Amino acid sequence: MDPILRSARLALRRLTEDDSEDFFAMVESSRAHLHQWLPWVEDHQTEGHSQSFLAAAEMQEELDNGGLWGIFVSKELMGTVALHWIQWEHASASMGYWLKQSATGKGFAREACLQLLQHGFVDLQLNRIEISVAVRNLPSLALAKKLGFQEEGIRRQSEKLHGIFEDHLGFSMLKQDFLSGYGSNHFPVSGAN
Repeated sequence: MDPILRSARLALRRLTEDDSEDFFAMVESSRAHLHQWLPWVEDHQTEGHSQSFLAAAEMQEELDNGGLWGIFVSKELMGTVALHWIQWEHASASMGYWLKQSATGKGFAREACLQLLQHGFVDLQLNRIEISVAVRNLPSLALAKKLGFQEEGIRRQSEKLHGIFEDHLGFSMLKQDFLSGYGSNHFPVSGAN
């Protein structure tokens, strides 16, 4: 079984289809908040949609091409953080994250991202992790900068969101950036309990 990634307040655990009830309840509780930046939320209307969503994440993991971790605080699912499309030949991946509305503004996203960066750079030996953020998504832009990601430039009209083409700002972090800023043992990984 995958390790659970832990920090002082959080545990990150790979999500499976067995988590579909909690996942759907989380989406449902924050639908308006999430819908603004996550276009899939609009069509995510049943627990069956959550099962399919989590099955796709499990398939990505089975293909050794990323994965989706739940962010848990006291065993309550607060959001997700993910590595997408790992390119092993280039030791690179992209990262995404989101929280339900009641969990925002508490530092959980930053803490979860740091845990996943630790896992990506130290355990998986990735060299580069990137984030792409809609330029109007100010909280996510602030988080990428707070984490120490470097701006790489605008990706013009890279996403169609609710009928509008959105520009994205691309960010990256290299392993050397992470290790010099946080160290290799900043967030130790403990076994699943």
